[in-house]
Amino acid sequence: MGTVTAHGCYEFTVTPAAAPPPVREREVPDERCDRLPSRPVRAPADVARDLAAELRATASKGRAGDFARWTILTSTPGVRLQDRVYEGSGAGQVTVALVWLDGGSGPQGQDCYEFRVRAPRTATFKSLKPDGCHRIQREREAQAEAARRDQLDEVAGRIRRALAGAVTGDGRLTDAETRRVFALRQEDAVTPRQVLANLTHTVRSADGSRITLTARVNGWRSTPWYEGCYAFRVDLRARSVTARTTAKACPVPGS
Repeated sequence: MGTVTAHGCYEFTVTPAAAPPPVREREVPDERCDRLPSRPVRAPADVARDLAAELRATASKGRAGDFARWTILTSTPGVRLQDRVYEGSGAGQVTVALVWLDGGSGPQGQDCYEFRVRAPRTATFKSLKPDGCHRIQREREAQAEAARRDQLDEVAGRIRRALAGAVTGDGRLTDAETRRVFALRQEDAVTPRQVLANLTHTVRSADGSRITLTARVNGWRSTPWYEGCYAFRVDLRARSVTARTTAKACPVPGS
């Protein structure tokens, strides 16, 4: 303080269930602080109960409570927030947090717990298997994969309809028509190279009545990481075209 340096060792006794004041403090000899371990290890179940009590106190505080929950779950020693998500909306919204607690028997000595906080004063917790702490991430990845597949199926559908339009009239599919179909540009394209799909393989049956076109179907320009391999099967006699995903690799030459 100013030109004076001062320090001291204090002991704080916290009794959450006690009548106010729940915290008492007293100064103790400095060597008491030197003997303390860096972080006392407690049973994860005991820590979870304490965390639930702290989270419960934030449930009725709106956005300020949300910030307080974030602080509790990210700043408490021995507690590591793995993931968090909101379920529902408005007054019924629930904050779900997946948390690792030290001192357990799981991976790296940590146990996984799920906490659910809901206004006005509800906070519950339960122990999960280690894999449970990755549940939210798996759900997020599944949603992203579903969005990717829906977008690619939509693009593949446009290619299929364009091919079908080419063979419906005279029952033929010329090289020029094929090139025209696979030159169709993405809706948000800014260059001619940003096409809906890149043709990689063409296989014709011995009698020439069936053609299989394998192509790398591209997502929109805004999602360039979306891509997938599709086989377009053209039946000239039936004048029909089908499309399906394929496990076959379809690298684009020169890409």
